[in-house]
Amino acid sequence: MRYGARMLLKNPSVSLLAMLALALGIGANTAIFSIVRGVLLRPLPFLRPEQLIGIRESKVGEGHSNPMAWRSFFALRDQTQTLEGVAAYLNWNPDIERDDGTVRVIGTQVSHEYFKVMGAQPMLGRDFTPEDSKPDATPTVNA
Repeated sequence: MRYGARMLLKNPSVSLLAMLALALGIGANTAIFSIVRGVLLRPLPFLRPEQLIGIRESKVGEGHSNPMAWRSFFALRDQTQTLEGVAAYLNWNPDIERDDGTVRVIGTQVSHEYFKVMGAQPMLGRDFTPEDSKPDATPTVNA
């Protein structure tokens, strides 16, 4: 220990540079690990997240996937024999007219099975029913 301390004091500028490099390296690794842990390693906030899967459609020859068409979703939901539940969601940002102007609302359209599949219960009111998913149904909101 004494020998190490003498060497550090013998070349203080090199010692300071080494400590600065160590501090920056440790700090950068800590920051990156915190981000990776928070985004990738932390489990999803749903009931049984390891059993959730996402399904998208893609056309042969296209290099990207697309959201699943509603017709394909209904066929998958009605014909599946291996999945416990099937639900769909679609990002939806409608403009709502108010007395003081138009307001853009950020929301999501979901099928009536969505909260059941995610393992969530509404805090107030009721869950969606199959009748809520019919094309001629009155739109309902679950906040």
